[in-house]
Amino acid sequence: MNTTKISFFSKIVICNFLFAFLFISGMYAQSCNAELVVEKGRDSRSITQGDPTVYTLLLTNTSSGANEYTIVTKYNSNSCESSNKKAGFSNVTLNAQVLDIDNVKKSAKNINRKSTNKIRLKSGESYKFYVEVSTADKVKDNVWSCTEVLAIGTKCNEKNAAKATLKTYLRNASEE
Repeated sequence: MNTTKISFFSKIVICNFLFAFLFISGMYAQSCNAELVVEKGRDSRSITQGDPTVYTLLLTNTSSGANEYTIVTKYNSNSCESSNKKAGFSNVTLNAQVLDIDNVKKSAKNINRKSTNKIRLKSGESYKFYVEVSTADKVKDNVWSCTEVLAIGTKCNEKNAAKATLKTYLRNASEE
């Protein structure tokens, strides 16, 4: 019977290779970790035609290394209707723009429109930014809109992005 024995040196090489593979895989998996939250949990707001609202968000890199994130907004067709608000129609698409907090004056009506969508964060570092939501032309009143905000790491895909949902109710200004 012919038995093949693996030498001690070969076992060491195989073990080192497996260790390196698992270590690198673990580092890659952790590079996608981030947290995106709406400040003070205020993810629901109401607006009227021509009167936008601004949400404050905080992105924190919870991974073990630095990462660059691309911040994007997109329409979410899932219902975000709140049980304590009236709603007459299904979700509508509103305009959403990412704004850099360093270039936004909260007290001013005319917000500096410098938009940013890329940010580099060290491990444990946080970044505060705004998302302004405003009405599109000819949108019906008494409707909801869900806007998804995603922070996608350069080493990750959209599936692993940090996400927050902004729920905006477009109310009729004449009913106030």
